[in-house]
Amino acid sequence: MERSGSTTNESISSNCSNNSNGASIPAQQISLPPHDGTSSAEKLIARLTTIHRGLSEVYPNIQPGEVTNKLFSELVSLCILPFDTATCDAVLSDKRLGSMVPDLRKYASEGEGMLEEYWARRILDSPDHEIEASIALLRQFPYYQNYVDLARLELSAITSVYTPTKQPPRSFAFLGSGPMPLTAICLAQLLDPVSIHHGTAPDAYTDHKTAVQIHNIDRNPIAIELSSKLCSVLGRLTRALTFECADANSEASSDLKSFDVVYLAALVGITPEEKLALVASVAARMRTGAMLVMRSAHSMRRILYPTVDPAGLAGVTGEQGLKVVPILVVHPWNEVVNSVIIARVDRADGQ
Repeated sequence: MERSGSTTNESISSNCSNNSNGASIPAQQISLPPHDGTSSAEKLIARLTTIHRGLSEVYPNIQPGEVTNKLFSELVSLCILPFDTATCDAVLSDKRLGSMVPDLRKYASEGEGMLEEYWARRILDSPDHEIEASIALLRQFPYYQNYVDLARLELSAITSVYTPTKQPPRSFAFLGSGPMPLTAICLAQLLDPVSIHHGTAPDAYTDHKTAVQIHNIDRNPIAIELSSKLCSVLGRLTRALTFECADANSEASSDLKSFDVVYLAALVGITPEEKLALVASVAARMRTGAMLVMRSAHSMRRILYPTVDPAGLAGVTGEQGLKVVPILVVHPWNEVVNSVIIARVDRADGQ
C-alpha cells in the first residue's frame, strides 16, 4: 500500500496484534473499565499517551523487535475495542491527542512497511525454495488470516452491488501494493481455481471461465522488486499477479480503464483533501461502471487510519467528466480494522 514517505501499509491495520514471537494476541487481553464516559476516555488517553511516548523514544528504529512489537500490539488491540460513540468522540477531540494521532499513524505506517519487508526477505532468504515450503512460511505471517478475512469481506461487498445479469469483476488494480501484496494474493486464492485453498468464493465466482488479473502498482521500486521476487517463489498462489512501479497519482501509471475494480490503499492520501484529490485523479483514468474500493476506519480505529467520508466522495468529479458514486459502506467490529467503501465511477452528465 502507498503511504506518506513510502508506499506500503496494510498489515497492522488489517489484522489482530502480534507479540515478538509472531503469535496472535487476542484483543480482549487489552481491557479497560466499563464505559463510563469521561472516565473511560481519560484512561484510554493515558494508555495512548504511554504508547506514543514509547514509540517516539525508539523512532525511527521501529523495525520488528520485542519493544516495537509489544507497543504496536497494544496500540492496535486498544483501537479495535468496541467503545461507545461518546468515549470515541471524547478521546479523538481531546487536545492532548492532537499531535499524537498523526504521529501514531506515521509510526504504524512505517512499522508495517518494515514488517512486510522483513517477512518478504525472510521468505526469499529461506534455504527451502520449494513452492509449498514458501507458501507455508507465508501463512506464518502474523496477520495472514486477517488478510484472508478482509479479502472475503471486500469481495462479498463488491459482488453484492453487481446485478445478477452482469459478469462479476475479473480484473483488479491495487494502488500501493507494498513489498508483500497480501491483499492481491488473498484475492487470487478466492478467485483463481488453481490457487483456491481457503473455502469457496462467492457464488458469482463458481464458474471460472475467465482468467483473473490482479495488477499491483507501487511507487517504491524496492517494494515492487521484493513483491515480484516473492511471487516467483509462491508459484500457483500468484499466477494472476502482475507488477508495475509507478505513482498512483501519475498519468504515467497504467491506464486504469481496463480494470473492473481499482483498490486504493488505506494510507494513500493522508489528509481528507489529499484523499479526495487522489480519488478524482484515479477516477478520471477509470472506465464508466468500474468499482473503486477504498479503506477507511470508524470509532477508535480512526487513530490508525484517516476516515473517508462517503458524502464527500459524492462530490468528486474527474477531469474526464466522470463522477464517484458511493454505494456501500461496511464497518467491521472484529479484528479486521479497516472499514470498506465501495463506489462506482459514472458519467457526471448521467448519460
